[in-house]
Amino acid sequence: MFGIGIWISSPILSNATKKYEDIASSVVVSDTEKFGYIKRTNAGNFIAEGTLSVIDTTKIDDLAKPYSYIKKDKEEYRMHTQTYTVTDGKGHTSVRTRTYWSWDVVKTWKYKSERGKFLGEEFRMEDVFKYHSKKDTVIKAKTGFFDHDTRYVYYTCPPSFDGIMVGNADNKEYNGCKFIDGKTADEYVKKAEGNINAGSIVFWVLWIMLTAGVIVGFYALENKWLY
Repeated sequence: MFGIGIWISSPILSNATKKYEDIASSVVVSDTEKFGYIKRTNAGNFIAEGTLSVIDTTKIDDLAKPYSYIKKDKEEYRMHTQTYTVTDGKGHTSVRTRTYWSWDVVKTWKYKSERGKFLGEEFRMEDVFKYHSKKDTVIKAKTGFFDHDTRYVYYTCPPSFDGIMVGNADNKEYNGCKFIDGKTADEYVKKAEGNINAGSIVFWVLWIMLTAGVIVGFYALENKWLY
């Protein structure tokens, strides 16, 4: 089992090491001029620090500010019925019913910006960034068509993000770009370095547990055979 573990873990360590070397050797830029230069010169792997700002901000009448992404949920406060079984001390069972109330989503609207700009270059947002919204506010409908058991919950993203873009500059284009907000180039490289040993450690912990389980199972089966 130990030999098999070494055979399996070698590619894991090799892949993590290669990924770190690719990241550590990337060109690091942080201004518009150099970002354009690495594309013109096909500089290869890069890490660029800057701000990704959406061009076509999203705005709806419900909210005062513009955003890059808005998800609007219409929720209704509804009563639910649930049945469950209970058993007394004498082993007798009976079915009981309980009711509870919860806010349930009945309809959802989504609005998102399509285009963004980073260090003077324009990108399609869906190509470089995945929106990760958080709850912004709740508005209850107190008058009009809806009653007090209806509310609207909004999840939003800001119109700009500070972070890094990683990718490859080749054929006078940026390829495979991914924007990571809240990260610096130094943090990104250090994380890749830490992943070299992290993957192997996780593998060996799981492999040792599996090996122990196989050994215990083998002895258990052998003892049963003896009886």
